[in-house]
Amino acid sequence: HEVLFGFFGGTFLKCIYDNDTVLKVSATNKTTKFCDELQIYYGFEAIFCNKAAGHEKGSVEGSVGYCRRNYMAGLPQYNSISELNFYLVNQCQQEIEFGKYYKFDQPLKDLLATIQKKLNPLPTAREWGDWEALKVDKFQCIQWKGYKYSVPEKYIGSELKTFITVKLIKIFDGENIIVSHKRHY
Repeated sequence: HEVLFGFFGGTFLKCIYDNDTVLKVSATNKTTKFCDELQIYYGFEAIFCNKAAGHEKGSVEGSVGYCRRNYMAGLPQYNSISELNFYLVNQCQQEIEFGKYYKFDQPLKDLLATIQKKLNPLPTAREWGDWEALKVDKFQCIQWKGYKYSVPEKYIGSELKTFITVKLIKIFDGENIIVSHKRHY
């Protein structure tokens, strides 16, 4: 969300989602705590597609196909997801700078400027993650989701606060960070 909203220069009033289990619990049809926090923090309303209603997301599928045909032809390879994302952002920026909207032959940069006037301002940056208290084993490691992350020897047997983000595992002693590891998947 942060990268997307940063790209457009503001937050949208409404965001439409397919039924993502990170945002909505299928069994109860209620939004998750994370989804609620996103909506409050960024100031948008989350709208969810109906199950088995592909027509509700046809424009998204068409856009994905356009990107695949125009930016990913020939199955290019990248060393990391960051490298791929960098490439895709550059392609989008070039498309906006020089492209035209196919329905009205309007320059995309003019269309973007019109859209940006309707966006909410960006909030200050926030690092998203969950806190967990994890115990250090006799091998100087905490374990989370089957992966081990090392800490200094003096913490063996201690329970440490751990901040888990999409990319990092940050381990704290009180308010002081001890170590930060790249998260494994």
